[in-house]
Amino acid sequence: MHPKTKILLEKLQRGEYVVNCEGGNSMAPKIKHREPVVLAPIESPQFLQKGDVVYFKSKGSFKTHIIWTIKKEKDKTRFLITNIKGKRGVWVAQENIFAKVVAIGKQACDEFRSSQ
Repeated sequence: MHPKTKILLEKLQRGEYVVNCEGGNSMAPKIKHREPVVLAPIESPQFLQKGDVVYFKSKGSFKTHIIWTIKKEKDKTRFLITNIKGKRGVWVAQENIFAKVVAIGKQACDEFRSSQ
């Protein structure tokens, strides 16, 4: 695991909000390449909804994508997480979702930081 990712996860597990930037255009135009986002730790997966943008782990890598579908199976909930266009989806268990995006863009992140 990349050292930056390890620090980010440790902060989220302590209940801290963090600012993160990722490369790529799979979430454009909602989130542009290297645009900062504020990640809020997931306090309870039951509050996650379709359309939420989340930071999650799949197949060993960590990404920020959108919840496309939620499926409840007995005592577990699984989330279909995709890019902004609903493509390249992957089913993810709730324990592999670590944060929800609560602010997007430099100005929103700066405002968030100043309010803390």
